[in-house]
Amino acid sequence: MISVISSCKWLTFSRAADFALATNLTFFEGLYRIITLNISTLFINFYLIKTDSLPHFTDFRVLRNPFILSKNYPFVVKLITYNIEYCEGMEGLWYQYLKFWRIFFPPKNLNRELVAALKKLKPDILALIEVDIGSLRARGKDEVRYLEQKLGLNDFVEKVKYPLHGWLKLFHHLPILNKQANALVSRFPFTKVKYHVFHEGTKRMVIEANVACPNQVTLLAAHLALGRKTRTKQIKELISIVNNIKNPVILMGDFNTFNGEQEIQNLLKKTHLKDLIKLDKKSLPLTEPAWHPKRRLDYILTSPQIKVTKYSVLNFHFSDHLPLMIDFGFRKGLKQKNKPVITSR
Repeated sequence: MISVISSCKWLTFSRAADFALATNLTFFEGLYRIITLNISTLFINFYLIKTDSLPHFTDFRVLRNPFILSKNYPFVVKLITYNIEYCEGMEGLWYQYLKFWRIFFPPKNLNRELVAALKKLKPDILALIEVDIGSLRARGKDEVRYLEQKLGLNDFVEKVKYPLHGWLKLFHHLPILNKQANALVSRFPFTKVKYHVFHEGTKRMVIEANVACPNQVTLLAAHLALGRKTRTKQIKELISIVNNIKNPVILMGDFNTFNGEQEIQNLLKKTHLKDLIKLDKKSLPLTEPAWHPKRRLDYILTSPQIKVTKYSVLNFHFSDHLPLMIDFGFRKGLKQKNKPVITSR
């Protein structure tokens, strides 16, 4: 509250003279009108808080309101993870895969439809699994850069899924395969980007990146193997990766848990991560196939320091998976590291 009063004082006395000159009023008339404006703004903000109508973090930079930007207000960040299956536009129906030419010539307008759907949600962070970064299938267009620009986001990290050693390094020289990647896209700048490579499996890449929103969080994007034995070994490696990170962690992606959620119980038990999909009371906790979900393959797992206020399975039909979305903030008492200062322009 002190920060609010201080902000109002600054607005009042630094702007009164300018306002009076611009409107041909006396200084005291200008001062009176600005004080009235600030009081009205405070009442509006108190109403918005009471009715839970405040916008999430995406809109804060537009509003530039001293109360909303107060350090005491808990920011809410919107995060989505989505296996977009290279924008081939198949929902998991068996007969759709008979249209094998979609591997080379996917629907032209699918990426535009995807952008339109995501724009309505205004994500702050987006994890993309199975994304094409410029092959002939995507007509040479990097889908990650395209989504970053169209959604008004500010940074991205992308990496081809296959390792650069062993026989799988051949995939880096084969058309289409050499552009099959996973990615992170964000409104906030990425720092300390790392790439972990599993010792087994075909899809081996795990992307790690830090963001400050406003607290430091480490994001991990992973796409696990189709085979259960290999997947079990990859999960053991994920446990080691997570436990070596000091920041709060969000681990997400397509885990291919064809044998059910019990496959990740060891991961949950041996790390601090939580699966909070039960917060979604409206949808079944299933993500594949999109046309009629029967199993859950996709996850967003979070550290206890992260307060998930909303968890949703989105009804998107642009691939064979359904995306997951969370709104999150931070629990009180968590130390903030490198908190960015947001000021008005």
